[in-house]
Amino acid sequence: MNEHPQSKKYEISLSRENGKIALASAHGSTLRMSLVGTEPELGFTPPETVIAAYGACIMSNINKVAQAESLKIDDIRIDFTAQKRNDPLGLEHIHCKIAVKSSAPKEKLQQLLTKATTDGTATNALQEGLKADFQFEV
Repeated sequence: MNEHPQSKKYEISLSRENGKIALASAHGSTLRMSLVGTEPELGFTPPETVIAAYGACIMSNINKVAQAESLKIDDIRIDFTAQKRNDPLGLEHIHCKIAVKSSAPKEKLQQLLTKATTDGTATNALQEGLKADFQFEV
């Protein structure tokens, strides 16, 4: 069963509000992000945004799989911890804890979690190593 649409185009624009804040916009919504990692009070930092998107994709996957399998999910909580790596820059020691409240059988929930963490657009893109083609305009 393939519950994913065959084709979908994503269009996201980012602009700089000032030297400390970026605005990401898509389909009428705007996300404010800190461009200064030492000032997270300005908004999510880019690494936090990536991790949050990863978690949101997993949560979306859990909802879709549960609905397809007719499993009732009462609550979901996803907590991440990660460490910044400096050489080369990146993230390491990423740990994810997923807590699901449900009266469904544990075996069914484990199958749901396995699928939810291995079958999603953003989930797969991040796990496969997100790559982009860049075009610069000056």
